[in-house]
Amino acid sequence: MIEIYQASEGQIGSTCSRGTLHINEDLVYIELLDEAGAPVDRPGVVARRMLITNLVNTVQPILRYEMNDLIELGEPCPCGSRFRTIAKVIGRHDDVFEFRTEDGALRPVFPDVISRWIITASDALREFRVTQNRDGDVDILIEPEAGADADAVRQAVEARVLSELAALGIRNAFRVRSGLIPLPADRAKLRRFVRERPQEEA
Repeated sequence: MIEIYQASEGQIGSTCSRGTLHINEDLVYIELLDEAGAPVDRPGVVARRMLITNLVNTVQPILRYEMNDLIELGEPCPCGSRFRTIAKVIGRHDDVFEFRTEDGALRPVFPDVISRWIITASDALREFRVTQNRDGDVDILIEPEAGADADAVRQAVEARVLSELAALGIRNAFRVRSGLIPLPADRAKLRRFVRERPQEEA
């Protein structure tokens, strides 16, 4: 199976024969930066900014366009390619949730972390959606598999999430409920994570 990481700005990555996702360095030039603007070049570090320059689009040049995707570089691949590898495409910067800890500090939590909490809580989970409201609290809507005990699945997800929150010292409220999650009527991609902008950011 071939995996392609693509945006309207260019084909950013594709998998090699070993299944590793490589940046297409011959098609695009990708600059990965941290919050201070310093280059991110080590595996395991999440880049907070990504600038893309399309090397092959001569009709409409794209130079150092800043995307809001968050990615983490991977280790060199044994396939022999010197193109950088991508360990994770974490999601959009807009989707990173920010929570208040017990001492009042802001703590960012990436969507893939929350996703892992939810999908590992029960084998009877078909779909989920997570929304962080303007007040910072979070609503989780889950859709159990057909025939599953919906309340048992909800309780399992709730217990797992509350346990992880306590470990991180997060004080924001999480509410978990079960129900149907329909596909978007316009056939757009289903967004599992939605962060409503706080009033001060609007």
